[in-house]
Amino acid sequence: MINSAFSIEPYSTATGCGDFCHHVSLTTSDVFVVGDLTGHGNPAFEPVTREISEFCSAIKDPLNLIELANDCANIVRQHQLSVSLFIGRFDRQLPLLQYVSVGDLRALRLRQTTRKSLATQKASLGIHHPQQIKEFALKLNDKDRIVITSDGIRQLPPAGIEQVAACATPDECLKLLFSDYMNRDDDSVALVADYRTSNSAVMSQPSSPPARTPVSVVGNNTGASPPPEPTIPVGATHAVQSAVGAEISTPQPMSITNPTALEQTSEHQERYLNTVKDIKPRAQAWLSASDISNPRNALIYLFQALGLAQDTGVRLTSLCLELLDHGASDMDLFLEPTLLTLQFSCSKHLALQSVPLWRTGSLHYSNHHKCLQWQLTLVAGDQEQQEALVDLREMIKLDIDPQRYAQYKQDKDRDKLLAEQSKLALMGEMIGLIAHQWRQPLNELALQVQGVQLDFIDGLLTEETMNDFVTESLDSIKHMSQTIDDFRHFFREDKSVTTFDLKELADETLALQRSQLASQNITVEMQGENNQVQAVRAELKQVLMNLISNAKDALRDSTPPHVIQITTSGNNVEVWDSGGGMTDEVLAKAFEPYFTTKKHGEGTGLGLYMSRMIVEKNLRGSLELRNELRGSVRGLAVKITLPVAASE
Repeated sequence: MINSAFSIEPYSTATGCGDFCHHVSLTTSDVFVVGDLTGHGNPAFEPVTREISEFCSAIKDPLNLIELANDCANIVRQHQLSVSLFIGRFDRQLPLLQYVSVGDLRALRLRQTTRKSLATQKASLGIHHPQQIKEFALKLNDKDRIVITSDGIRQLPPAGIEQVAACATPDECLKLLFSDYMNRDDDSVALVADYRTSNSAVMSQPSSPPARTPVSVVGNNTGASPPPEPTIPVGATHAVQSAVGAEISTPQPMSITNPTALEQTSEHQERYLNTVKDIKPRAQAWLSASDISNPRNALIYLFQALGLAQDTGVRLTSLCLELLDHGASDMDLFLEPTLLTLQFSCSKHLALQSVPLWRTGSLHYSNHHKCLQWQLTLVAGDQEQQEALVDLREMIKLDIDPQRYAQYKQDKDRDKLLAEQSKLALMGEMIGLIAHQWRQPLNELALQVQGVQLDFIDGLLTEETMNDFVTESLDSIKHMSQTIDDFRHFFREDKSVTTFDLKELADETLALQRSQLASQNITVEMQGENNQVQAVRAELKQVLMNLISNAKDALRDSTPPHVIQITTSGNNVEVWDSGGGMTDEVLAKAFEPYFTTKKHGEGTGLGLYMSRMIVEKNLRGSLELRNELRGSVRGLAVKITLPVAASE
């Protein structure tokens, strides 16, 4: 139960007051919205606070605190203002406060005479919006007092903390705050909320729990009765929805008859827990709390993905965090198609305290491993749901919310598609180069065959002439075969990082196009030094092929001289052409996908985009464009910088 009171004291007039507080009573929770607009005595505040008041009156379940904060920020941003904001949700069934706090509001939890400052983000909503709004959670004990104040209330000294904690009611606290600690030169707002509960089944309960209605604590399914079906909290009026929507019945809550109940099946449970290592290979997702920065969000996303009711998911999340806060050294999560397993490294005493709070699933404890294991049986999901749970693992590992993960996947799929399109375009380029490379030796073979035929007709065919014909023909065929090998190796899917000579790789890449460049009267100048670099050889070769091809196209319609210079220096390679360079407008858009200055059908607009993506993401280097004058000739220089090869 929440007993609360709040008060607002304007600096000048009520219409110019930038501080506000609203209480919204929902079915399962009490929500408080406290804010402080930047400044005071500003008549422009009145329409903003009125809109926020209307917005708060429309708040309803289901509740998303981050979305509420963003909506408030949008209201403020439209008026070119900023706000410090606290939105708190007090759960009526659980000892839990979920909240968002951004800005310079002071939020305290008083427990007797001790104080704890609530977490907050040092930013402001509106014009100076944080990159990501975070949601926090705080476990509450009976008689905890939450105090939220704006900067119109001075920071409380130790004596002030004792005074506020000693007040019998929230109203008495407000009188004290506004009489003794209010700044007279600013708007002021204060909220005081007292948490009261009659529920003794909390983690801080006495070490010897009272006797409760017996219920079995089950072991392994092998050779024993199957685990009970998942249940919902006692007193709830609706059933938990399983992973595919089937309703589950509502038996009595789990409890134990005495502190040795978990030991009675320990031998069987030891055999079961010895096989935990076998769960990981078959699990769709496996996570450890020590490997993720935000276990709370991970659990919330998981229970949402499994289709559990919101209150059940919140309760289970709170319980898991309580175990971690009260001595469990780690939590491992295993997700199989029909089974969810949570495993905690903790003492038997802590495990006993948690038993009556689970209310659902089955429990196992190993004295030998000092390990508590909780399992929830799920209805097997379809392929789409299984893929969603695999995505969940990646989302949790990346520590991003579902909206950002959806954008991440979209960007990832787009990059994959662009890579495939770029590869197809490059393969088309390669086919053109192969055709050009083969044209000369095929012409030579045709002339040689015709020459042999004429010599035979004229009676001039000798053994020496025939030997010369065979030798020259085989040389042409060998050249054509070498061309096939060169291009076949070009597309080899070798993604390993190797150490190689940068200049030699540039020579190899140039050799693939040298014949075509010569046919267009393009002079190629290779200069620089031999240096070792570390990179994925095939991918760097693909980038150089793109850059040389772009330089060749730029020279097609330009005035002579037609020159391409390839320079290697240290861990850098640079391709410069004398094609006149790019305008500032084109230079600014050069790396955008599908942007091209070529005629329709002559370019995909993916070459430079994919080249930079390969260099930056795969090769861990950089790619730069710039216009550069060499002598009296203006051209475009493209520079690739790679990591320096590690010394032996």
